[in-house]
Amino acid sequence: MTLLRASAISKRFIRGSEQVHAVESVSLELAAGEYVSLSGPSGSGKTTLVNLLAGWDEPDEGTIESELSERWADVAIIPQQLGLLEELSVRENIELPFRLGGVAGVADELAATLGIEHLLDRRTYEVSLGEQQRAAVARALVLEPSLVFADEPTSHQDEDHTLTIADQLSRAAHAGSCVVITTHDPRILPTVDRRLRMKDGVLTEDAPSVG
Repeated sequence: MTLLRASAISKRFIRGSEQVHAVESVSLELAAGEYVSLSGPSGSGKTTLVNLLAGWDEPDEGTIESELSERWADVAIIPQQLGLLEELSVRENIELPFRLGGVAGVADELAATLGIEHLLDRRTYEVSLGEQQRAAVARALVLEPSLVFADEPTSHQDEDHTLTIADQLSRAAHAGSCVVITTHDPRILPTVDRRLRMKDGVLTEDAPSVG
């Protein structure tokens, strides 16, 4: 089932006297159960495209149609800056979507899977950047959202933890979420279903591998 459909969307910015074409006439469909990578050099328009698809920004041209409900919990984002709240514990950060959604739930099992169960009662500034990043992944997945955008979610991880995060995102997709991961990580790319690439604001898709 198609969750999101972008039709010829464009986004431009003014930088000094220059007009920057961050996203140029991109058309894309995202479906439930897909695990999709988005790669490209720095400044290629990846983050701008994700912001448009996630509804954080509006395109200058084109349209975005969504089959998602208006519930904020249907879309989860793992930003590069992680967005954890320093005044909360690791547990409170991970379980914040439960509180905001007015539902009961605990994150112990997911935290254990990501190797941070022993850190749940610490403040975020008391754990490493890699551990904070895994907490941000747990927070994004805890409500089993329909659509997940993950911006470089393994940038602070070693080999084992990279594969753990990749596995959790893949499991989310197999459970029915659409997962879009912005990454350059060669350890991640072989695990995805579709590979998208951005260059100078233009989106292309790799042909599916055969055999």
